[in-house]
Amino acid sequence: MKFIKIKPTNNYSNEKRIKLFIKDKYYLNKVTFTLILNYPLEIINGIPDELIIPVNNGIINQAYIKRLIYRESTNKEEIIKKYLDIPNIFLFKGVNYIYTNLENLIIEIEE
Repeated sequence: MKFIKIKPTNNYSNEKRIKLFIKDKYYLNKVTFTLILNYPLEIINGIPDELIIPVNNGIINQAYIKRLIYRESTNKEEIIKKYLDIPNIFLFKGVNYIYTNLENLIIEIEE
């Protein structure tokens, strides 16, 4: 399984809507979808939120925000996951290019 990870930089504009575009290697076919966040991506104590999109056999069917929070009840920071509603997305065969409508986001692919 691969993961698309999107993180904010210090200059991120606090948007709650992130549009993702996926194109095939010839730029002939494109899929566009919008992720709607309850809260913008943040950087807390130097640790950025991560928008994580698992890719399983060429299919995207979930996305979640991995966020550092502080719990007053335990006086500790912990990482939580907040799942987002997204449609099933089928990637193109071969090379796929992924980009967003926003600047100041870092997009990485991990295995």
